[in-house]
Amino acid sequence: MPGSWFFLPHNSLAGGVEADAAFEAKNYTEAYKEWAALAQKGDVTGQFNVGFLYSRGLGVPLDYSKAAEWWGKAADQDMAVAELNLGLLYSWGKGVPLDDTKAAELWRRAAIQGLSEAQQYLGYVYSVGKGVPQSGADATLWLTRAAEQGNVDAQINLGAAYLTGEIVDKNPKLAFHWYERAAQLNNGKAQFNFDVS
Repeated sequence: MPGSWFFLPHNSLAGGVEADAAFEAKNYTEAYKEWAALAQKGDVTGQFNVGFLYSRGLGVPLDYSKAAEWWGKAADQDMAVAELNLGLLYSWGKGVPLDDTKAAELWRRAAIQGLSEAQQYLGYVYSVGKGVPQSGADATLWLTRAAEQGNVDAQINLGAAYLTGEIVDKNPKLAFHWYERAAQLNNGKAQFNFDVS
């Protein structure tokens, strides 16, 4: 599973604008200094961004456990993208113990907030029973929510699910629909499946 690693810009918070400018100028040490000061004060965006810097080794040594620590603080404030990324670390066992149940729990929290990538991951884990009981109904629910937001991976997974009938009743029309939606977003795999379905 690919990760969602990106920084979040501040609006106008003192220190945040400076940190964002430093980051854009690739002065990661200065960005870290500014974001860390905000993060220590409980600023959720600062916490997320400090975690991001640790996850990439930008301005600080690469340290997944520190990334997990800061994303955990942001997740405690219900930041969906922090929950998503922290879930990825648990699913990979990077910086934290491998824990598929914890990953699914974090993705559920982010999915409920409407984050399509978390919905897609949650749908996937329900389809294979990883960290949650296998459930075609739950897989289809979360994959559909993500697909309706334009998440190509979810659209492809739904297309495959409806084509094979493994987690949901076979439905070639719906398989075609989801492959077509993904193909319209220039996804090569979907375009191939769209041509042969």
